[in-house]
This record gives sequence, C-alpha cells and structure tokens, in this order.
Amino acid sequence: MPQTEEQLFVITASNPDAQRHIGKSIANSIDPALCTQHFDSAVLEDVRQKSADGKFYAWGALPGERNQPNWSSMQVGDYVLVYQVKQYTYWTRVISKHRNAAFAEALWERDPEGRTWEFMYFLQPPVPLQCPAQKTADVLPATYQGFSRITADRVQSVVSQYGSIEKFIEARLQGSETYLLLRSNEGSGWSDREGNSYHYGNTVANYTAVVKGAQFLLDRAYRDGTRIFGTGEIGDIAEEPGAGKATKTFRATYKDYRPLRPPRLLTKEDEALLASLAGFNLQHSIHKITKEVFERLSQPATAWIFQANPAVYDMRGALRGLKSDTFLVARFKEEIKVGDRIYLWESGTDAGIVGVAEVIEEPKLRPSLPESTQFQLDQEKLGGQQVRAVLRFLRSVDPVLSRERLLASPEFSNLSILKQPQGSNFRVTPAEAEAIEQLLSEEKESTDMEAPIPQPESRFAQLCRETFLPEAFFADCERLLETQKQLILQGSPGTGKTFVAEKLAAWWAGASERTKTVQFHESYGYEDFVEGIKPLYNSDKDETLFRPMPGVFLSFCKDARDGSGNRYVLIIDEINRAKISRVFGELLYLLEYRNKTVTLQSGKAFSIPDDLYIIGTMNTADKSIALVDYALRRRFAFVTLQAVKGDKSVVLRAWLDANQIANAAQVERLFVTLNKLIAAKDEALTIGHSYFMLPEAVSKKSFTQDLLEFLWRYRILPLVAEYEYELTATQIEEKYGLAAVSRLAGVR
Repeated sequence: MPQTEEQLFVITASNPDAQRHIGKSIANSIDPALCTQHFDSAVLEDVRQKSADGKFYAWGALPGERNQPNWSSMQVGDYVLVYQVKQYTYWTRVISKHRNAAFAEALWERDPEGRTWEFMYFLQPPVPLQCPAQKTADVLPATYQGFSRITADRVQSVVSQYGSIEKFIEARLQGSETYLLLRSNEGSGWSDREGNSYHYGNTVANYTAVVKGAQFLLDRAYRDGTRIFGTGEIGDIAEEPGAGKATKTFRATYKDYRPLRPPRLLTKEDEALLASLAGFNLQHSIHKITKEVFERLSQPATAWIFQANPAVYDMRGALRGLKSDTFLVARFKEEIKVGDRIYLWESGTDAGIVGVAEVIEEPKLRPSLPESTQFQLDQEKLGGQQVRAVLRFLRSVDPVLSRERLLASPEFSNLSILKQPQGSNFRVTPAEAEAIEQLLSEEKESTDMEAPIPQPESRFAQLCRETFLPEAFFADCERLLETQKQLILQGSPGTGKTFVAEKLAAWWAGASERTKTVQFHESYGYEDFVEGIKPLYNSDKDETLFRPMPGVFLSFCKDARDGSGNRYVLIIDEINRAKISRVFGELLYLLEYRNKTVTLQSGKAFSIPDDLYIIGTMNTADKSIALVDYALRRRFAFVTLQAVKGDKSVVLRAWLDANQIANAAQVERLFVTLNKLIAAKDEALTIGHSYFMLPEAVSKKSFTQDLLEFLWRYRILPLVAEYEYELTATQIEEKYGLAAVSRLAGVR
C-alpha cells in the first residue's frame, strides 16, 4: 500500500482549564459574534461553508517549542481525537488553522503565566465518543500528554488495517465496544418510538454514553419486575429542541433492532450482576454495561408449555381469579428456572394456548396454594405434597391460540406438544417461542396483567419521598426559581433547611456535581466570596506574587458559563450569619438586576450567568435576622419550612409512618403540643422535626419511654432553656418537661 498522507493528532483535556475549554468550543459551538470580532468575514464564510452544521468549533495550543512543530505540520482535513481522563471523548477534522491571540484570549482567557492558546484551528462539528484509550493500545498509545501527533508509522499501520483513519474510528472508537442498558418506560415523559428511536436529554445521567454504533438492550419496569424487551445498535443521533429541564434533547435511531421474544425477566441474579458493575445506579435510565453482561441479558427467556386437562384443573378460571398459582412439574425439574416463560395450554377439543405466565419460584416439593383449591377439579390428582413451580400469570389469551392454527404454521412442525401431546411440561425452542410471541401479539388479549408501571404524575415525586414535604412546596420553589432565580429557605432549628436545600438544588441542577455549598459566618468577606488579592508562589522562579484571585462565587460563575447550558446552583448555608453588604459588595446590584454588568473592585466587568441560581438557608431563631431581612427581601424569595401547621406536623408524621413507628400518633401529639407551647412565646423558635428523627426509634420501630426521656433531657430542654433564659431550670421542667407536655397532649 502506498504511504498515506493522512495525519492524526490527539489533544488532551484533563486539567480544569482544558475541561472548561471543551465546554466552550468542542461540546458547544462558539458564538458567531465573537468570531466576527476577530476574523475577516471571508475566513468565517469559508469555515461556515465547510462546517457540516454551519457552526464554529475550535481548539488551540499554547505557543512554545513543544507545540510549534505539531501545529505547523497540521493540515486542513487532518483528524483530531480528544483525550480526557484515559479515554477518547470526541473526534473531528481540521477546517482551517490560524494564529490569533486576541481571539484565543477572548474565548479561553489566559493561563496563570499570561499565555493564551493562540495556535488555534477551526474544526468540523465534534462527534462524541466514549472509548477507553487502553482498548486501542494495539495501534495507538494508551496515554498522552498535551498536544500530540501520532507518528507516521502508527498512522500507516492504522490505514493498512482499516483503509482510512475514519474507518478505524468507526470500527474501533465509535461505539463498537460500547454496551448499554436503556430504560424505556411508557408514560415517562420521553417520546421514545418503539422499535425506531430512543429519546433523552442532557439532564439524564450518562447521556454521553449513547454513541453511534453502541450495542444496546431496552428494558421496562412493570408492577411485578423489570423485563428486557428489545436489542439493537445505535444509529444516527440528532439533536432536538430542549424539553423540561433539559436544555438539549437527542433522538438516537435504532439500527438492526429486534424485539426480544419472549421478553427476559430480570432475576435477582441478573440484578445482582448489574449492581456489581462499576458506577451502576438503579435509579438511572442509561447504564454502561460490559460485553459479558450484554451477552447474558440479550438472550430471550427460556420457554416451556405447561398443559392442563380442563376436567382436572380450571386453567381459564384460575387466570381470571388469581394472580399466581402452582403448577405440577413432572419433567425438566432441574432445567426450569425463575424468569422462564410459560405458555399455558388447555387440552381437549378446543386445545391451545389460553394464557401466558412466568416462573417466580423454581420446582420443588410443596403443597398447592390454598386459594387455588376452587380451581382444582380433581383433588386426588392435584392435592398433597408434589413437585410444583410457582407461576405468575401475565395474561389470558382470548380467542385461544388454537392447536389448528399452530399446525398450519411451518414454524411449529416440530413443536413437541403437537407431536406427542401426553404430559404436563414441554420444551419450546427459541425459534418456536419467538413465533408464538409474534402470533400472540396479533391476538386480542382479554386480560393484560403485564401492564407497565404507571409513571408518577408529578416530577416532584422523588423529592417528596426524600424530604416528606408535599408537592405544593416544591411546585412553589420551582416557580420562584424560574422567575426570581434566588430564594431562601427559612425556618426554626431542625426543620431540615440545609437538607432540603441540597436536595432541591441537585434536582433543579439535574446533577449534584453542578451544585456547591458555602457556609457564611461572621468573619466571611468579599475577598472570600467574590475576589481578593492572594499570594501565588512560583516554584520555578522561587518567588511569591500577589494577584487578584477569584473567590467562591466568581469561580462557580465560571463553571456555570462553561457548563454547556446546564443549570448551576450555589447553596449559601446560614446566609444571615455574615454581613451581606460586605460579602456581596457591588454584586447586590446584580442580584436584583440579573441582566446588568458591574465593574468589580479589581476593575473587571462582571455579570452573573443566566444559568446560575442561589438557594440560601436562614435560621428564624437567630436574633440577627431582622438586621439582614431588608437587605435580602427584594433580592430573594423567602420560603418557610414549618414544623407544625395547625394540629398536625408538616413532616414528622410522614417520617414516622414511613419508618413504621408503632406509637407514631402519640409522638406526633407530643411534638405538636410542645411546639404550641413554644409558639406562644415566639413562633420563630419552634423545634423542628429532625430532633425527633432518631436512628434508635427506627431500629426499635417505637419511641420507648426511655428514648423520649433521653430526647427531652439532652435535646429539647437545653434548646428551650436558651429561649426561656429568664426561667429557672425547675420552671422550664414544669412547663416544657416530658411529663408536662404528655399531660397536655393526653399521652400516657
């Protein structure tokens, strides 16, 4: 083969600066207005014409002896791989290259040494990958540092084996080694097209794992378990308009899709295998799995026919009246397993398949179920201890899938029950099972017991489960975040302000990684939060320089700007502990006027990113609240977390019931009565539910008298004493002690 002229470069993006650059100019296109400021119109028009989507993407390298030769040798059309944390994450091709420091600084800023990435080049729209570099170590290096050019002999070897670099990327990098398990629930809010395409967004965990060429399995949750029902390969992926919290949605088309017939029930062993995979999270919809797991789970359920004589067992009646039943097993006792598909066959003149079931307990010596006695027409044959499997009924089939219809189909020429109908249990080959499933899908099903789980109507369901707060609370928070972008959760001690803030922030941002928590205190200042002059040691020159460095807020704002359109949420715990005007400085203006820009004390122009939100927490028992309330009132929405509302606890009773606390009603009455006593002095001082959320109560399923006395002695009375400082210890005990509160609550 003649020497190839193709070249392949690798750019690394493992440090924080490079990862931010990925978000600015690889994962997302560059603002055309920025390009217009720094390039001639002819250059930009050429790039736009050559770009597959008409948009601008770019990368750059720092000037220097190491990068100069690689950048100089780079030509239009050369291939580029992006390498991040030991794997290839994108591939693209060079459109044109330019040395433009002003553009690089405007786009990527400068490094601590004052340099910028001015050896830059425009690129075709980068195509996402997810391929560990170790998997191609037979032809390419497994690790890289900086801007690298793959040697000519390696490139020649790649081209010799695969025909071109692009074919190598398609064969080895673009999903061929990626295996996925995708959740596709009906009514989930995503508009999957069954057998055609998968719909998802950038708020879905692991969404970047869906790449062209990936092998996938589809599963669906049902009331009685999860089943895998389809498999195929990911084809083209198209970006679609955002929906809900997703700023981007995608539609991945299916290639070589085939339904899994019969569907495979995930057994406990299957679930344990999945749980053992690194990073597997049952709550996620997109999972990366190994080839071995994929090959195991892509096998359809093993199928059998179980036959009953209608004079002995009323199978149709059992299908109508029971959810499950036992069935005699005379053959294949060691082969029939949990999850196997069972076609229920009724013998006689109208012989055929009358129902579908699956094995939920393997065959062993056991009696029949008491509730099935009414359907056992011959107790002598069916009674007593016999080897039985337990079946879960999935559907009845009406009209019957008749023996005559099966005999007329060549697929069933060797079906064992047609050739030798004597017996109770018959093997069904995979091809026969698939053909039966196809016929069943064409039949009208009178009763479908395999209906998918109805999806929660509310998007707040998970938050409600975690916090025990009502949906209306989170609906209000959502509305306030959408309109005001800043809110404060206020409440008395123990009402779960910080816990709720963290849960709400992670939900609103779509991922906890896009949230950050900072706690204010009396000594917290502008230099900590916004920016300040801080020492920076240079080990090369053994000198210390003092430079303006960003504080928590500016650094988080930078993450938000580089966040590919995702939401970011800053949690400020105890926001009223610090002097607000000293901490925020000129940013107080921006909190009220989000679309404005201010000049910081350092002289830099600054604005708050539109995708950044703030959730603060405030303790209403803090006497300093009055001093800061007016400074924050116009800029933040205030939401109150209450301990008690009327004669009911807001959260505590739901928690008690969820943890099956036996004396939940009595504990709630104590809690409500105590807080009414405290509220008579000051409602802001009430005691929150978290004081009562004790692990010992959960383990014992009860609040014993000893535990209540311990709670009052070490948690309740010391807190009340801080509020009622004018009372003696005896007076506090007489008014707020457990005995006094119990009498008022009517609890013995």
